[in-house]
Amino acid sequence: MEKLNALPFTKISRLILNYYNKDQEGINHVDHSGDNYVSLIYTPLTTDGGTTILGKFYPDKMGQVKIFKSNWLHTGVCVKEDKARVSLNIVLRY
Repeated sequence: MEKLNALPFTKISRLILNYYNKDQEGINHVDHSGDNYVSLIYTPLTTDGGTTILGKFYPDKMGQVKIFKSNWLHTGVCVKEDKARVSLNIVLRY
């Protein structure tokens, strides 16, 4: 967060490890309806899956963090060729 010079946060609201098997499907959702929450999705491995945020697909790249407003619609996109997909979802209140 310091390297990104990101918003200061006051609380970690949620911390979830997501695991998707091959050919599972995610559903469109928000992580929190409040306007003062931000979601981070950390991807430890490159896969052929990713995350769709507000209709735009962002592929999984090793070590990458996707940061967006928690009340934005997003979906985990499962792998087609790789065995599985893992991501860490963190929701922060600021």
